[in-house]
Amino acid sequence: MTRKRDEALLRLADGITPHDATVLLEALRWREDQIIRTYFDEIVYLGPCFNRAGERIGITECCFIEHPCEKHQLLWNQLPPETQKQWLALSARLQVEQEQERQQAEGGAP
Repeated sequence: MTRKRDEALLRLADGITPHDATVLLEALRWREDQIIRTYFDEIVYLGPCFNRAGERIGITECCFIEHPCEKHQLLWNQLPPETQKQWLALSARLQVEQEQERQQAEGGAP
């Protein structure tokens, strides 16, 4: 977290009501149909996760934003064009960085 964000969270935590805490935590939780950046620097939509019995047990990565499934393609089309561009630019930048890191690890040119 950045220092600015840390300070804001500390201000929120000082005297925060239980309702406000619930709202804050809900905003920080990952949920189905949300676009996230994974720990592996991939930009994906989240979807439901089921066990072998077909019971929903949580959420997991569904599809990449560059290649959305049918459901997420509909959601993607509803995003403002500027937001789409920002997500795609971030994804492209992360892919380039990953490739550079891979090449450096293999001893190649950056």
